[in-house]
Amino acid sequence: IDGATLTAIRTAAASVLSTEMAINGRDIGNLGIIGAGTEAYYHAKLALEYFKVQKIYISARKSHFELARKIGGEATDLETLLKNSDIIFATTSSNVPVVLGKYLKDIFHVSSIGAHTPDSREIDDDTIVKVKSYIVDSLEAVSKESGDYIIPKQRGLLENKMIKELGEIIDKGIKVERPSLFKTVGIAAEDNVTAHIAYEEASKRGIGVNVSI
Repeated sequence: IDGATLTAIRTAAASVLSTEMAINGRDIGNLGIIGAGTEAYYHAKLALEYFKVQKIYISARKSHFELARKIGGEATDLETLLKNSDIIFATTSSNVPVVLGKYLKDIFHVSSIGAHTPDSREIDDDTIVKVKSYIVDSLEAVSKESGDYIIPKQRGLLENKMIKELGEIIDKGIKVERPSLFKTVGIAAEDNVTAHIAYEEASKRGIGVNVSI
């Protein structure tokens, strides 16, 4: 199984799941995707297959026109995307914030998959202040790896917010109040489950190659 594709699919699936939990449905309004790489493509693909999307905006430093044509979206500047999107997927390799709270709607959901180091950010403090629900895939992981969690926590910006792992929200039926944010750094369990499902599907279809070790 190609590792890069597997990671892109499971990450996009987690973003889609967090969105469904936040809006409690499948009609998500306008979707904005920041970035134009493999992750951005699979986020768009899964979202368009699963949700009812009114309009999709794409913004990136480069290649966003190409991705927009490929998925039927609109290539635009970052400010326009932030002002008009109800749901935002941040899929960048940026070390500085690309989700800027001053431009966001009053009600929104953001899924951030970038900023994998303690000193990097995809989400600015203005966004964090607005958020009521801060969802993570693994609290242990984001506490060690993501500046989008570590730095706001150090600054006292996460007080009085609901901070829960996605699994707990599903297991206990916890209501997610928007504005909301999902932060994922990826955990091995997600890869394992996705790989297992892919293997089972390949076996069912009779495709793939058996490899002896």
